[in-house]
Parts: sequence; structure tokens; C-alpha cells
Amino acid sequence: MKRFISLILILILASTLLVGCGGKGVTPTKPEKQTSTQAPTVSEIDLQYETAQKYIKEKKYADAVFAFTKVLELDDSRVEVYIQRGDAYYELAQTENKEENLLSAVADYETAVSKDTKAEDTKLYECYVSLGENAVDTDQKYDALTYYKKAYEFDKSDPYVALMQKLWMYKEDDGKGRISYFTFDFDNTGYAFYNNVVGEQQTLEYTLNDNSLHMMRYLNIEYDWKYDVSKAIFTQDFGSLELVSAKEAFEDWYNNISESTSQYGELTTQADMTAAAGSSYDMWDVVINVVYDYVISVLPEDKASSLSSEQKDWISEKESAMESVASEYVGGSMYGMIKAQTGADYTKERVKELIDMIPEP
Repeated sequence: MKRFISLILILILASTLLVGCGGKGVTPTKPEKQTSTQAPTVSEIDLQYETAQKYIKEKKYADAVFAFTKVLELDDSRVEVYIQRGDAYYELAQTENKEENLLSAVADYETAVSKDTKAEDTKLYECYVSLGENAVDTDQKYDALTYYKKAYEFDKSDPYVALMQKLWMYKEDDGKGRISYFTFDFDNTGYAFYNNVVGEQQTLEYTLNDNSLHMMRYLNIEYDWKYDVSKAIFTQDFGSLELVSAKEAFEDWYNNISESTSQYGELTTQADMTAAAGSSYDMWDVVINVVYDYVISVLPEDKASSLSSEQKDWISEKESAMESVASEYVGGSMYGMIKAQTGADYTKERVKELIDMIPEP
């Protein structure tokens, strides 16, 4: 009996040992995952960014803009993405919706700079030049001047941009016969003249220091009238102004002065005619200084140098002609009138020649 009980116990122990060694019906413990060897999950931002880069390489700029926009919707702090989307807009502008895409590029570049003042590699200068060209082509003259001014702020070495901003003038008519013309360059120096054609009085203004009250030249006007051209440009309502080419403005001015001086022929006394001839000569002398200064400022350096020498020769020729024509009237009452009128006629003709030298926009 004892031997039988001992056998039972041995069998039970053997069965227990077998179960403990992984017998049937027991689930073994699973090994822990080795996470260090798993590939990282690609984020949505990275996926969109990689997609945008792919589109850029394929020159699919519209698709690149869309992908870059998705990146910025998820993370708007990435300065480099604003710049790259701006680049995509810039390239897109070369083939479609030029103004709209260029403005979008400018907005992205300016956002990048606002987020990081050290942001580089933007095409802001190129965008503003292109916008200026587009505005000229579409006859948006004020916009053209504005865009060229912004371009000049980035690069003052481009002679084309520097020239373009000088070839336009603002024209303002106050409805009372008084017409103003003025312009400015990107260094805040400028030319301006005011033409009152109501009566015989003429006023003009020119020259030229940074943000200063500009020097005035007056004829037949007693009171002191000053006008800050730089300030006026930024404070007046542009809706009341018309932008015309500088050449058109000077031609208009020339015609107005020619018309007003022609009234002197209606005078009857010698004293009045002599005074009128003197005033006419003085007026054209002031006008030629304004026109000459302007023409010199917009001509290429070699042509400006040549014109300077030519102008000195012309002055000598004019003075000789004045003396020669008036010489037969020496001692007579008409001497002063003839001399002054000859000077006025010579100067008027030279003014027209100088105006014709102004390049077309």
C-alpha cells in the first residue's frame, strides 16, 4: 500500500515538472519589442515639405506653392518655408498672373524678414523691379514709381532703376489755372516747378537738398512762398494728381510760358515793351536752368559731360548774338528791348532743344 502511494506521488510530481517546462495549454511569455531598431514615423510636416521640394525640382511651381502652404498651416514659424514659397511664387509669375504672383512673393519675403531680420536670399529686389516693369507696361504709372522706389532701397547701383524714377512727374491742376509739376528721386532730392498761367506771373521752384524746403526762384512775385516737395508727395491725396512723363511735363510747361510771353506783343509804349522783353528774357533764363539741371541728371555720364561743354559754347554764342543784333541800336530807345528779346529768343529755342534730349520712359 505504501509503495502504491509513493508511485502516485512520483507521477504527480513528474506531471508538474512537465507543465512548468512549457507543456501543452500554456502560452509562453512574448519577448519585449526592440524599439531602437524601428524606422521613425514620418510627420505630416516633413512629408509636405519633401513633396514641395520634389515639385520645385520638377518646376511644378503651383503644386509647390500648395505643398509649402500645407507646411505653414501646420507650422507657421518656419522662416525658410516662407522664402521658398516666395521663390515658387516668383517663378510662377514668369509665366502667369504676373502681378498677383509677384505680390504674393513679396508678402512671403516680407513675412520672413519680419520673423527674422537676418533672413537672406530673398528676391525682394527682383520682385519690385519686375512689378515696376509690369506697371509701366500696363500704364499704372504711379505704381511703377512706387515699385522702383522700393527696388532702389535694396540696390542703389542699378542705373536703370535710378533712371526710371526720374522720368515721371506729378501734375496737379487746382482748377484755377494753376498747374504744379513735381518729381523726386530715391535719395529725396527732387525737381519741382509751379506754373501760374492765369496772368503774366510765373512761379517756379527747383533744387535740392534732402527733405529741405526747396529754394524758390520768383519772377514778378513779391511774397515768399515755399513748398516742401518731399513732404507734399507723402501727404497729398494722390487721387488728385496725375502722373505724366517728365518730357511731357516740360513740354507742357514750355508751351504755357510761350503763350504767356506772347502777350507782350500787345503792348504799345516803348517803356512797357522794353520791360516786357526784359521779363521774358529773365523768365527763359530761369527755365533753362531748371531744364538743363534735369537733363544733366538723367543722361548717361558721357552724354552729360558732352552736354556740359556744349552748353558753355551755347552761352558764349548767345551773348555774342545779343550784342551783335543790338549793336545797330546802341544809343537808341530800342537797344535794351532788342538785346533782351534776342536773348529770350535764343534761350527759348535752346530750352526746346534740351527738352528733346530727355529720354522717353
